[in-house]
Amino acid sequence: MNSLIFTFLNREVLRVKDTGGRPLGEKVYPELYDSIYSKEKKCPYKDSRHMHDKLMNVSALNDIVKEFKEIIYIFERISCEIKKRDLTECGAYTDYWRAWVFTTYFPDFIYLKNIDTFKDGEMSVSAAGIYKVSVGFVNSTMPLMVKEMMGQALPTLTSENVYQHADETGELIQRDCAYKSGVCAGPPNLIIRAAEAMLVEEFELNEGFEQKLLGYIGSFDSYLGFAVNGYKLSMLVMLFLSELYQTQVSECGVTESDVKGFVDVEGLSQTAVIYNQEAYRIASLPESEFHKVKNAVLSSIGLDDIEAQKGADIQSTYMSLINLAYKDMLASISKESTYTEVSKEDMSGFWGKIPF
Repeated sequence: MNSLIFTFLNREVLRVKDTGGRPLGEKVYPELYDSIYSKEKKCPYKDSRHMHDKLMNVSALNDIVKEFKEIIYIFERISCEIKKRDLTECGAYTDYWRAWVFTTYFPDFIYLKNIDTFKDGEMSVSAAGIYKVSVGFVNSTMPLMVKEMMGQALPTLTSENVYQHADETGELIQRDCAYKSGVCAGPPNLIIRAAEAMLVEEFELNEGFEQKLLGYIGSFDSYLGFAVNGYKLSMLVMLFLSELYQTQVSECGVTESDVKGFVDVEGLSQTAVIYNQEAYRIASLPESEFHKVKNAVLSSIGLDDIEAQKGADIQSTYMSLINLAYKDMLASISKESTYTEVSKEDMSGFWGKIPF
C-alpha cells in the first residue's frame, strides 16, 4: 500500500486544521467549510473584485494579516534559498510560478515529515497562511507561465505586473469549481508585497522568525528536496494524464463532458478532479502547442523530451519516472523505509475511470 504518495497527491493536508481552528483547504471540502465560522462581505477594493456578487472571506484574511510579517519573511527566505541553489533557470515566469508551487508544499512537508505524531490543530497559522497565499499566486500566474512556455511575449516580471495581470484577467475571482467560491480577500498592497517577496535575492535576518522557520522545516536542504521532488511528481502525473487525454481527444473525440464522467467516482478527491481537469485543458491545445508546453514542463523538472525515452511504452516510462520522484521525495523526509513501487493499477483509483 503506497499510502504516502496518495496522501501527498490527494493533498490530505488540506483537511488539517491550524491552531486557530481553520482547515487549510476550507474551500475544497464543503463539510469542513460549513463546520467553521466565516465572516464574509462584498469586496471594497477598487479593482475587478469591487462589490462583486462573490464574497470575500474576512475571517481567513484576518488570520493571514496577523501573521503577515512572518509569512513574508518565510517567502523571502525561500526565494533566496531557491536562487542560491540555482533552481531558477527555465524563464522568468516559469521560475516564478514554480517557486510558488514549492511554497504550496510547505505544510505538506511539515505534515508528512511528522505524520506518525501529527495531531489535527497543530499546524501553525503562519504555515497555513503560506499555503493559502501561495496557492493564489500559483493559480493567478499559471496562464503567464503557459504563455511563456509557448514563446509568447510577456511584460517584465514585477510584483505590480503580477497584480495587474491577475486583476485584468479575472484571476482574483475564484472559479466555480471551488466550493462556495469567492474573491481573493487580500488588499492590493498586500498582494503586491507578497508578489515582491518571491522576487528578492537578499533578505534581512530576523532571529525570531528564523528560529520559527527552522523549527518548522529543520533544514532548507530537506524542505527544498521535498518541494523539488513533490513538484516533479505532480508534474509527471499531470503530463501522464495529458498524454492519455491527448490521444483520446485526437483519436476518440473525448470532450470535457467525458472528463467529468471519468472523475465522477465516489471517494475521488477534489485535488484529483483538478488534476484531471487541468490535464484535459493541456491535452486540448493544438498539437504543436501541446508539445511546446509538455517539453517546457519536462525541462522544468530536468528531463529531456520523453518521446526520446519512451520507445513503444509511454505508460511504463512515466511510471518509472513517477516512482523515482516518489522515492526521492520520501528520502527528503526520512521515510525511505516506507517506499514500495507504485504500479499503474495502484494509480487507477486516483485517476478515476480513465481507460489506459
